[in-house]
Amino acid sequence: TIDGVMRFDLLPERIIWHLQEAYGNVQTDAFDAVGPNNRESLNVLETGPQLDLPLGGRTELSARAIYSARRYDDSSTLDNDAQLYELGLFRQTTPTIRYGLLLNSNDVEYDVETAPTYEIDRASLMYERNFSTGGVSIEYGTNEISYLDQSTDEPLFRFQWNRAVAT
Repeated sequence: TIDGVMRFDLLPERIIWHLQEAYGNVQTDAFDAVGPNNRESLNVLETGPQLDLPLGGRTELSARAIYSARRYDDSSTLDNDAQLYELGLFRQTTPTIRYGLLLNSNDVEYDVETAPTYEIDRASLMYERNFSTGGVSIEYGTNEISYLDQSTDEPLFRFQWNRAVAT
């Protein structure tokens, strides 16, 4: 796997442009044994702007738009383009704790016309805490997935914990 990330500060700490390229191998058939006959290359490109606006000393409004293109070597029916739009309002209550309200929409369109496009809309509350050796992030909210004139609404719970094991 080869990953590359570039960040351009167009206006330092306010307007940022992200560019990320990832190239690697994935299994062609998730239910088959891992091996050279069950592998293909995958290339993912993501790019877009992020705007961070302070609203006072401890509150911030963040908006971003990300375009991504996912391309497979053999499974071209899985090739897709996606647009992610996100708006967040965050409050830093202490130097290590941050709360937030997140709204986002992710639209995915496959290159093959027979594959349905879909949209995921999400609204959630978030809690983040940083420690000297890592941090924790908890997100709770709702997901609405829309495709083929159908819609499903399900709860969302995301928990992430990371810890550095060495300096």
